[in-house]
Order: sequence, then structure tokens, then C-alpha cells
Amino acid sequence: MTKAYASEIVDALLDFGSVLSSKLGSSTRSLVGKLRGDETGEDEHEDVEDCEIWGHAAILWRPAAPSSDGECEAVVWRRGDELVAVATKERRWQVDLEAGEVVIRAFGAGAASLRLKPDGSAILEATDIRLGSEAVTNFLARADHVDANLDTILNAFNMHTHSTPSGASGAPLVTAGPLVGTASDYTRSD
Repeated sequence: MTKAYASEIVDALLDFGSVLSSKLGSSTRSLVGKLRGDETGEDEHEDVEDCEIWGHAAILWRPAAPSSDGECEAVVWRRGDELVAVATKERRWQVDLEAGEVVIRAFGAGAASLRLKPDGSAILEATDIRLGSEAVTNFLARADHVDANLDTILNAFNMHTHSTPSGASGAPLVTAGPLVGTASDYTRSD
């Protein structure tokens, strides 16, 4: 087999294309989309509906729609008259990475991301963070909210006065001593 013949076989099976739209397939229970494959290499293309889009089994995703900034690119495998996206690349919202770093992010400007650093730290960047579903009733407390309530309780305690235990008339009022510490003293904010 010559290199040219091997290249011809690969060219007949693999192609570059783009994801024009996507949806969850009702019968396949997987991500399907409209793929555009380069048919001839001469700026002609074919659009094929309901093509499977493969990815990593543990990460579920759906590409953003094409925009003036670009579209999700794909490596497609030709299976008869079908196209199957076997790898994708989204160039529109790339982030800078350090060596050994992994970032999981949603598509879009300002989208949420989870940055896993090689030193063992994890940074979650989001405008709204929710732990659990709508049914959760016992929430994780944020230190700033706990501090506000604790400040109210501390102020009431610190301002509390009472007379001496003997109840003697004219005895001076005794003010309780101040409590110290806040919830944020016991959490990391960085």
C-alpha cells in the first residue's frame, strides 16, 4: 500500500466539517446535529441532518449555535451516507491554560468555568452558584450571610444589661462582655 493510496482511503473516511445545529435525539438518547462536511475540498459542501455527535461519556455537552464569531468545528467520519462527528473543537471561547491545568467551561462570553490546577486547587467562576436541586431545603451557608445574622445576635448580646443578682436598689447595671469572631474568620475567602 502506498502513502497516496492510504491517504485516499483516510480521505474517504474522515473529513473536517462544522456543527450547524444540535438537539437531543429522541430515539438515540444522544446528541445529534446538522453537520456540514467538506465534500470535494473545492469549497463545496454537504449538509446532513440528524448526525450523531460523539464525545466523552462522562461529559454531556451541546455546542452553541453558529454566530458571527464562528462555529463548532468537527472531524467527521463518513459511514455510508451518514456523517458522524467523532471530535469537536470550539475556538470561540478559548481560555489561557497553565501547564497541567484543566478547565471545564460552558460555551459563551462570561460563562461559568471550573479550573482544576496542578497544585490541587480548584477555582469555580460563576455568577450564580447553586448546590443541589430546587428540592434542597438545608442550604450551605455563605459566610457573609452568616456574619450579618451573627452581628445582630452579637450586638443584642453585647448591649444586654441586667441588675446585680442581689437585686439591691441602686445597684449598678452589669453589661455582658463582648463576644468575638465571625463566620468569615473560619472560612477561606480566596
